[in-house]
Amino acid sequence: MSFSEENIKKIVEEVYLKAEQNCLRDNKTRFAKHVHEVLDEKYNEQLSVKTISRMFDKYIYQKEEVSTPGIVTVDLLCMYLGYENYQDYLNTNSSVISKNEDELPQKNRRTRKMIYIIFGIFFFTSGITIVWNNYNINYNNNETGIDTTKNVTSEIKKDSSKLTEQVKKQEEKIIEQSVKLGIFHNGSLDLNITRKLQENLFKNYKITFIQLSNINAVTLQKLQQGDINSIKNKSSHYYCIGTVSYNFRQAETNTQLIICELQLQYTTYDNEGNFLSKLSNTQNIRAHGFTKKEAQANTILKL
Repeated sequence: MSFSEENIKKIVEEVYLKAEQNCLRDNKTRFAKHVHEVLDEKYNEQLSVKTISRMFDKYIYQKEEVSTPGIVTVDLLCMYLGYENYQDYLNTNSSVISKNEDELPQKNRRTRKMIYIIFGIFFFTSGITIVWNNYNINYNNNETGIDTTKNVTSEIKKDSSKLTEQVKKQEEKIIEQSVKLGIFHNGSLDLNITRKLQENLFKNYKITFIQLSNINAVTLQKLQQGDINSIKNKSSHYYCIGTVSYNFRQAETNTQLIICELQLQYTTYDNEGNFLSKLSNTQNIRAHGFTKKEAQANTILKL
């Protein structure tokens, strides 16, 4: 059984999102109580509010001092998501959980490809040079009557070993790019939009969510203008900060429908505070539904 931190993190994030969608109040403790109540009423299982809150602290709010949960806790969280247990979750999501070379950052894949091309060209040209030199030596020796043979194989091995060492050094320089990401709504992190942006824009990057509770408009504006000192750290290469707003109104043609208008604005900076236009954007999206919740969900799907 693959009981990894990455899998647990994904499970807790899904639990948090599901609880958020089923609670009117945007509050971590309220979400934890909801999960506790569902497990108690629907499955007759007990998982304390405190334990669930600690899981949110560790995997949603990145509080590293919180210990890793045991298999019983993870089984119950999976039950809340509709699975029989953790193993059932793994079996159902095996294609998503399994990792392969395609999930490497694009920059890494391009770098590796370039290294292999250089390796091939260097090896090929080195071989031709050695063979040509060997031919000249043998030709000249035959002219003078001296029977001498150059060891071509040893020369190729020597050059190949040298190039392998160079390739190894190049691969050591490959750094996985990481991003601190946060899209805020009314001063709080909007996890739905943040994760959607992660999937659409930063799929091949290591993501850390920006956790700033009750962030005020002034601080948020400074962050969006490139003043990233308050969230800057050595491990992050890029910082993406944004805001999202939702406006609801009744449809004119069908009064039973609710229209949701979503406005998303985000800006991205590198570690030096330089603005990155290709990773920044403003989007206005509209969708409808029979309730505000449904209209909002349909709007997010369009991102």
